[in-house]
Amino acid sequence: MKEIQNDRELVFERLLNAPRALVFKVWTDPVHIVQWWGPNGFTNTNHGMDVSTNGVWRFTMHGPDGTDYKNKIVFLEITEPERIVYRHSDDEDTEPIHFHVTVTFDAHGNKTLLTMRMVFDTREELEKVAREYGAIEGAHQTITRLEAYVTDEHPAILDSAPFTLTRRFDAPRDLVFRAFSEAHHLAHWWGPKGMKITVKTLDFRPGGTFHYKMTGDDGFSMWGKFIYRDIIAPEKIVFVNAFADEEGNIIRPPFPDPWPVEIYYIINFSEANGKTILTVQSSAIHATSEEQQTFLNGFDSMQEGFGGTFDQLQEYMATMNTSPFIIERILNASTALVWQAITDKDQMKQWYFDLVDFKAEVGFEFEFDGGTEDGTQYHHVCKITEVIPGKKLTYSWRYEGYEGMSFVTFELTPEGQSTRIKLTHAGLETFPASNPDFAKQNFVQGWTEIIGTGLKGFVEK
Repeated sequence: MKEIQNDRELVFERLLNAPRALVFKVWTDPVHIVQWWGPNGFTNTNHGMDVSTNGVWRFTMHGPDGTDYKNKIVFLEITEPERIVYRHSDDEDTEPIHFHVTVTFDAHGNKTLLTMRMVFDTREELEKVAREYGAIEGAHQTITRLEAYVTDEHPAILDSAPFTLTRRFDAPRDLVFRAFSEAHHLAHWWGPKGMKITVKTLDFRPGGTFHYKMTGDDGFSMWGKFIYRDIIAPEKIVFVNAFADEEGNIIRPPFPDPWPVEIYYIINFSEANGKTILTVQSSAIHATSEEQQTFLNGFDSMQEGFGGTFDQLQEYMATMNTSPFIIERILNASTALVWQAITDKDQMKQWYFDLVDFKAEVGFEFEFDGGTEDGTQYHHVCKITEVIPGKKLTYSWRYEGYEGMSFVTFELTPEGQSTRIKLTHAGLETFPASNPDFAKQNFVQGWTEIIGTGLKGFVEK
């Protein structure tokens, strides 16, 4: 890539192996731009993008160290597919350094010469951005990510999704979106009709994955995997779906016909008078011409398959309890201290349960016994599904010999020298309603005692 640095300017040029229309599209489409924008390791959350003259794009960049950076871009000129001019700042306009960017897209046959020109008010401002924010290396990495994206995702970007399905649900949009975004809900309806779904992991964020097992009545099982590309709650989910092995490696489909390995999905959720219209669009990516044809020939079976899956979703939503139990407390202890208390088995037994072993690692399974005041004992079986060290811990929670699957999430937020802990126990409605021990009020009482008295007393002593 060619780089030029003048008194107040930084200029970057690169010839991309992709047509101009495609490169312009991924720069101006919110579904695509969040997949490549920013240096290596960064992800993005889109808060609204209006690609028009004086339109605004607000987004948050999430650094690999967990730091969030709010951004605002105001588009000053849009000339499709040749030129974009914008002004960049932080989202509150408090950053003392603003700069203008002009991006041009010049067609070179079926390739595109991309030129990105950044102009600062003063030389000192340019040097500060280069020194403190790594702007030069960041621009190199961003354009490299753009190049990889337009190369890898050609079919999904250029082709209109050839398979489309629309379904109306008698439920509000927020509820339908939750059914797609929470593990204990997905376990009750996702997959071919009649197959049991076991959730191994769900990391519902751009770049995260959903890894699950499908088991039929005959005991035959298959593994599947989502790789999330973009999420705009509660409006849109974009992901790649593939078959996988138990370790999460993508594998070829277990079919005799040459079915594509990866399918690209865009699911839109729109609300109409308290109901939800769900639109599914999908296309085969990284597929041979033979695999593309098999995909096109499979539309009828796909309509039937999704019909059965969404029948299960409609039935399940009629039983969904939309209010998980949540408790929040302020603990007069550092976040590091609280994190250790909820992840160290020797400390946990002093305020929680006496566990044989515990490791804050995704996939780690642990068991323990707990009972009621009348002496009834229940064997708890749990598996960790998400870990963000120092911030978040989620594990499944079920009872041996009983139907139902729930999930417990601890979230820690520093507040000065103290820590706000938020515990969410979702999926309580999946336990047998005929057993009074599984009534929600019992969990309310139990967690209030555990968090509000046991944990609080332990970390504050």
